[in-house]
Amino acid sequence: MVKHYLISSLRSLRGHRVFTIVSVLGLSVALLASMAILKHVAYERSFDSFQKNADDLYRLSVSYTDIAGNYDEYPGLSNVLGPKLTNDIPEILESVRVFPLKEAMRHTILSAESSSGLVQFDIPNIMAVDQSAFELFTFEILNGSPSGFSSASNSISINESVAVKLFGTFDPIGKKVELNGGTVFTVSSVFKDWPNTSHFHPEILVQMRLMEELKVARPNLHFLGGDSFYTYLKLGASNPDDLIRKLEVFTNENRREQDSEDAKLHLMPFHDIHLNSATLSGDMAEVKNGKTLNLLVLLAALILLIAWFNLINLTTSGSLRRAKEVAIRRIHGATKYAMFSQLLIETVLIATLASVLTLTLNQFMGSYLSQIVGLGSLSDLGGNSYLTGGLIAFIVLGILISAIYPSILLSAFKNPELIKGKLGSSGNTNWMKKAMIVTQYAITIGLVFGTITVIQQIRFMKSLETKMAIDQVLVLKGPGVRNPEFTSFRDGIKLLRNELKSISGIESVSTSNSVPGFKMDFTANLSNPLIHGSNPHYVKRIFADESFADVYDIEVTAGRFFKTEPSENIDTRPIVVSESAAIDLGFDPPGDIVGQIVSHWNFPIRVIGVVEDFRMESADLPIEPVYFFPTYDTKYFSMRLSSSHPDQLISKIKDKWEKIYPGNPFDWFYSKARFDQQYGSFDQFEKQLLLLTILSIGVACLGMFAIAFNAARARMKEVGIRKVLGAGIGGILKLFVGDYVRLILVSALFALPLVYYALNNWLDNYANKIDIGPGLLLWPVLGVLLLATLVIGLQTLKTARTNPVVSLRQE
Repeated sequence: MVKHYLISSLRSLRGHRVFTIVSVLGLSVALLASMAILKHVAYERSFDSFQKNADDLYRLSVSYTDIAGNYDEYPGLSNVLGPKLTNDIPEILESVRVFPLKEAMRHTILSAESSSGLVQFDIPNIMAVDQSAFELFTFEILNGSPSGFSSASNSISINESVAVKLFGTFDPIGKKVELNGGTVFTVSSVFKDWPNTSHFHPEILVQMRLMEELKVARPNLHFLGGDSFYTYLKLGASNPDDLIRKLEVFTNENRREQDSEDAKLHLMPFHDIHLNSATLSGDMAEVKNGKTLNLLVLLAALILLIAWFNLINLTTSGSLRRAKEVAIRRIHGATKYAMFSQLLIETVLIATLASVLTLTLNQFMGSYLSQIVGLGSLSDLGGNSYLTGGLIAFIVLGILISAIYPSILLSAFKNPELIKGKLGSSGNTNWMKKAMIVTQYAITIGLVFGTITVIQQIRFMKSLETKMAIDQVLVLKGPGVRNPEFTSFRDGIKLLRNELKSISGIESVSTSNSVPGFKMDFTANLSNPLIHGSNPHYVKRIFADESFADVYDIEVTAGRFFKTEPSENIDTRPIVVSESAAIDLGFDPPGDIVGQIVSHWNFPIRVIGVVEDFRMESADLPIEPVYFFPTYDTKYFSMRLSSSHPDQLISKIKDKWEKIYPGNPFDWFYSKARFDQQYGSFDQFEKQLLLLTILSIGVACLGMFAIAFNAARARMKEVGIRKVLGAGIGGILKLFVGDYVRLILVSALFALPLVYYALNNWLDNYANKIDIGPGLLLWPVLGVLLLATLVIGLQTLKTARTNPVVSLRQE
């Protein structure tokens, strides 16, 4: 029996090629897009899954709300908090602190003697950790033993890649390495590289007590004080809600008078860090926006839904077209189960062909999707069982519905009705068919509307002025290893700055701790005692010399910027504030703050100037109040270029660099390019959404074509009679196309309000956003109407131009 059904199904699919091609192609395109997206989502959600204790691990963060209502949350905490909590709260089984050395050192240059002589590398991911790191985190030790890590403060553990870099094929255990030309370490163990799906990537582990020797860890730092120590807790079977309540008690008991009353400790599950830390300040984690991934999953489901609705509609139309065959089968004793089995096998064959075509297309398009839109090959979709299972369930459900619905529909008709073919007037048939068509159009209109809005929002943010001149600015990362010829870093920085100024083609040079395109991680308590009293008021701080405003062409609106080199005496240094910072401090107009004394960490400091508000970060974030503190900082050298031959300038800059800071890596970038990199995730999302929309429109057009094809064939006699009675081609086109135009308008009435509400909520996440005007609402509807008119009209036109004699002779 199954063999009979299979042969009949193959003959049916071969005999109705248009139905088969449209069904297979539409479903395969939807599968290709959806599976590629789900693979991308599965990868992002697989972060940290390799950690054996991940289910029991949490990371602490602290939030502050100052007197002005500004909220900020930091994952970097006091170095004394973790041990104190572990000691005081029994629910915490163990804790580990992680301190990235790059937070305290501009560069981390490691030197070692290898078979080829002295080698030097800038290893950015050197982490100071507690011994408990080897218990809480998953380290696969390849050589040596982690027990040696605790035997002496100068022992370190390195990963496999670093071992190969420094020592090649030689055994690294017991070998000496030097950090920044000073501290010497001994390698005690080698661990396997962590996979890319980790929210942080330790390359070298040093002992936490080294931080105390380097005076980075401050034992007198208060528990609620912010710093750069990332604290992870192991809870085991404890209820996190119980621990949160105890953390609230701990916070209240350890709050100082100068601490914000809203200072609060938070717990974040280890698995959630990668996708839920995007709003935290100063995070070492590699983070993504989890909401964007959820939206991509929804879009993948919607495009699959369009394809399945196409298949259901086409299967139903095909079943009604074969009504006489069904009636004859029933007269000869066929049961409902037999009809369902026949349709089920046909649908399974279509799904199988679509799957084969999907895998074939993936072989040719998988790398293209990965490179162009950030999606990937389908080969490793199985990394997330939930997504894989959901996709399989979606396909199985679609196959069953595609077979069950036509079976139930046909069983409702009597044999005489089936033989006569009088099925078109069935209200149930028309209602279900129209409902699915309306849903398809509604999804397509919603996707077009959403895509246009997202593209306009991204381009709007990119178009906003930074109020800084970042073109023609080259930024050089500062040194990590000090030249022993200089008694202090300050001397070397001044010399290099002056040497760079002497190069023809460089207009000005500045040193700073922040440059456009990076988060401003330094926050300080800058307040007006008359307004804020003893309550903290936090403002972003930029360490810079007197040339920063010249390099970036920042407008001084009142007073002046620094004119002389930063003083050696910190207590006598003045500050310059931005206009919004002056207003927050109670001075409006902002220029009134010039000459005033404000509180800087409870010490008086004089304000000498006000600058126009400027944008250091991407436009999805608000422009933050900042102030400048005059100092020579070793993190960045910013140079304004006047030469039209930057390659020659870079060569000259490198010569100066290697002369003054030998052994340090020469690492540079253009300010404009770095600033634009902030929009990389937005650009990728735009491409993904645009691809999905184009594919969904393509699948919808295939459905329109197939439905119009079937409708035209079913009404061929009607067309012939109308032409004999004098109807023109224009009238027939209007009649056929008008039915679908009405359905599209109904779809728009459903889709636009829902998508409008969803997009407004999405736009609320951005500090700078567009307004959704009537034009944005109108264009998607007009676009879909135009496509539908073209696709349906062309097929109808072909039927309308058929000779009426031929039409009336059709059976």
